[in-house]
Amino acid sequence: MTISLISTLKSYIPDILQCRIANDPTPPNKPFEERYMAAVLFVDISGFTALTEKFAAQGPSGAEDISAIINDFYSQWIEIIKSYGGDIIKFAGDGLLVIWKDDNLEQATVHAAQTALDAREQLAGFRVGDSTLYTRIAISAGEIGLTGLGGVFNRWEVIITGDAIEQVGLAQASLKPGQISVSPAAWKFLYWRALGDPLEGEYMLLSGIKSTVPHEAQQ
Repeated sequence: MTISLISTLKSYIPDILQCRIANDPTPPNKPFEERYMAAVLFVDISGFTALTEKFAAQGPSGAEDISAIINDFYSQWIEIIKSYGGDIIKFAGDGLLVIWKDDNLEQATVHAAQTALDAREQLAGFRVGDSTLYTRIAISAGEIGLTGLGGVFNRWEVIITGDAIEQVGLAQASLKPGQISVSPAAWKFLYWRALGDPLEGEYMLLSGIKSTVPHEAQQ
């Protein structure tokens, strides 16, 4: 029964939550938190709000058009993320949160960096009419928490919290479209492999990788 349930929900639930259900399929009866080490990648689509408003002004057909465009954009991101073993946690309109849960934080962080660089290259110049979609990307590494909250009417919300999530929030705030920032905690795993320039607060602006880690597309 558990295997059947996991198979059915696999496309809709993050891997980190699937593992929790597989280990204990009993519905929660109180708030919970589990701690892990992970690399984190956050993607923000620059100009998404203005683009949405432009299409929304066209009525129902405009809403359908913008949905198709964003689906196309994100589907290409998803393909790259999955090839590097990333776990997609959440879509939030113009945002995308991904983790690599791994005690080997160096490998996880390199995969996050390779994902960001590959996606930026492959999706550069993604045109929407007379506009171009750009991304601002932040990478961090450290402890995260899988937290379950709620319980009213047996409804639960699972969120990802922790220091690594705070790092990407701080990094992303000052980025320009097309840039990739790396937190100090993540850069310590990348500095000897990567190319970058200093940003404020000891963050780094990632421009390339000199030494990669094999991933699914290379195996």
